[in-house]
Amino acid sequence: MHSVGRIDWSLAEHPAPASATSSGLARKVVVGRDQGAVHTELAAIAIAPGGWLAPHVHSFEEAIYVLDGKLLLQIGDPVHRLGAGDYALMPTAARHALGNTGNKTVRFLSLNSPQRLPPEAGRRDTFFEPPGDLAAMDAAAVRPPFGDPTLRLVGHY
Repeated sequence: MHSVGRIDWSLAEHPAPASATSSGLARKVVVGRDQGAVHTELAAIAIAPGGWLAPHVHSFEEAIYVLDGKLLLQIGDPVHRLGAGDYALMPTAARHALGNTGNKTVRFLSLNSPQRLPPEAGRRDTFFEPPGDLAAMDAAAVRPPFGDPTLRLVGHY
């Protein structure tokens, strides 16, 4: 099976309602169960200025690739300020949080492997903590030291 399509980024204009786990977040699955994928989910995600996703862990790996804007990504303790062309890997059970303190919407792709469980699965695969302080996250954020051989989990294409 093959699936070829385009991403309609107008999804960013309609973020999900703010909740205890996110604010300003729009997400659209572009490859998943509906396209015939068994072990992979690819989603287009946008975070509006001032938006965030609370700290959480998954029972699966997640990789992201930033297309536009400046994304704050906390993996464990460090907070990285990622831009277009940057990527990150969150291994299974790696605590991470996302935010956008810029004045431009952040757009990125998220690849989950295996794909997320549907709500009717009867069990959870993502576990959230209370929201963090977005201003503190911004204050702690730095550009990753690309080229440092000890840098793990983030990079740049």
